[in-house]
Amino acid sequence: MLDKIYVISKRQPLRQQVSRATTSLIPISSRTPSPRDRVEMHGGIPVTGFTQTVFECLREAPFSLGLAIADSALRCTGQRPEQLCAQIAREQKRRHGLRRAAEVISYADGRSENGGESRVRAFLIEQGYLLPELQVELPNPLDPRDVYRVDFLWRLPDGRIVVGEFDGMGKYTDENMLVGSTTAKALVAERQRESRITLLGFPVLRFTYQDLARPYRLHNLLRAAGVPRSQDAARRFHASWDAAQGNHPKRRP
Repeated sequence: MLDKIYVISKRQPLRQQVSRATTSLIPISSRTPSPRDRVEMHGGIPVTGFTQTVFECLREAPFSLGLAIADSALRCTGQRPEQLCAQIAREQKRRHGLRRAAEVISYADGRSENGGESRVRAFLIEQGYLLPELQVELPNPLDPRDVYRVDFLWRLPDGRIVVGEFDGMGKYTDENMLVGSTTAKALVAERQRESRITLLGFPVLRFTYQDLARPYRLHNLLRAAGVPRSQDAARRFHASWDAAQGNHPKRRP
């Protein structure tokens, strides 16, 4: 949640810290705040305010982690991407990195519920895959009063539907997420849920942090499911991203 306060020093490279911010935003402390910093006090420690912290992260983070932060910012505030962009532009006038931050925010979606989901979506964007719908409700075929909400849903050109789920370990090990249950019961419940979704005729792709660390796994899953990929879309993204960073366009396969 973004309302948790973590404090790091501005003197530390933000790039080394940003991975901690995939589901939590990190307000940045400064022993010597600059005049343009919007400083708030937490426990007697000066930290940058919410919007500046988002900006400081987005102007330094790689695209995938930046998208996780931007998604989280939208989810927390209920803003639309253009509203967050406008607020950052007003408060951070003429700051280096505004274009990069705006580029990340243009892809952000507050419906993404955790950093893992955001990073899978960043992979899809970077690689030119067809983007899915997020947090779609599907009927439980055994109980019409019940629905299952899935992380990703692709409607393929041939009419087929493919479901995608990000499978973080927290739902099986975090006591707050287990809510009095056990890991074994959570695993069984998840298997039952998936089996009922497949009764609808929809294959389910499962993504993990291990897959994110080995992109060939993601490519293999998506290819096997028939999710379309456009090299032109990937090239357009990378050209735009390079321009947002002030880099010269690069040749990409």
